[in-house]
Amino acid sequence: MTRRRKRLLEFEGSIEPVACEALSPIAFMEKGKAKKLKVVRSKKD
Repeated sequence: MTRRRKRLLEFEGSIEPVACEALSPIAFMEKGKAKKLKVVRSKKD
């Protein structure tokens, strides 16, 4: 659980600048989802 939680925090930290860029919540959600999938895939490999 702790390892998973740490990864989540790292992910949230990497999203913050994207949120600043996007400004629109919808664009942020879409970008966040895409980034999350990429992160999960790269860590599984």
